[in-house]
Amino acid sequence: MSATIIPFPGATRATPDPLDRLAELLANSRDELPPADAEQIKLLRRIDRKLGQLVKAIRQGGAQ
Repeated sequence: MSATIIPFPGATRATPDPLDRLAELLANSRDELPPADAEQIKLLRRIDRKLGQLVKAIRQGGAQ
């Protein structure tokens, strides 16, 4: 009996994480935004925390 080598399907090179790419694009676009007032900054920080929690849940394989 002989063994047959079956190639592993998938990419052979590392591909960048789409979430990291999205974070990079968003960070680069911040400089193009107009200045924000205190209330807008508070809201943006809340959104940022929620998005961080969502990304963490996605990377762990499911919603929390």
